Amino acid sequence: MENKQALTLVSLEFLNLDEIEKYLSHNFSISINSKKSLSPRCLDFEINCLNEKKFFKSGKKISIYNLPWGKIGMTICYDLRFPYLYRKLAQQNVSFISVPSAFTLFTGKLHWHTLLKARAIENGCYFFAPAQSGKHPGHIKTFGHSLIVDPWGKIICDNKNKDKIFVKEIDPNIVKKARQSIPSLNYKK
Repeated sequence: MENKQALTLVSLEFLNLDEIEKYLSHNFSISINSKKSLSPRCLDFEINCLNEKKFFKSGKKISIYNLPWGKIGMTICYDLRFPYLYRKLAQQNVSFISVPSAFTLFTGKLHWHTLLKARAIENGCYFFAPAQSGKHPGHIKTFGHSLIVDPWGKIICDNKNKDKIFVKEIDPNIVKKARQSIPSLNYKK
């Protein structure tokens, strides 16, 4: 019997010091299927010097990829400020959303948990939010708190700024249950 298990590492973020002015950060998603082949996709670029406009333009289309257990939408931290982006993803039957982030210490303390929980509840989606923490070039301090939030807004994992990888089993059926209980995706206001 073939092993049907698959692992998806969502939106890993790392600082590449050999690139653009030592501030270039890459966001990747890597899917490892049951045949042990890799499917890397470069998703986005982000500059960690708070002058991102100098180097990059914002994206013009949404990114959705198929996983064995549902669709995942790819976003970045600043996107959390735009709820209609997440509504578009949910209306395209996305069950999971990735939000790799480098929220500053100041805004992270005030907004990080609240925005992720709100977007998860509004759209009935799981949110996977790996987040940079610590000190970075240019005297920038990031908040961290990599999170997994379920469709009801419950934080099911928070690394609390510890350097660790966490693996959590999730139930994709909770997305369907949440959306049936609160069918707000069916209406426009």
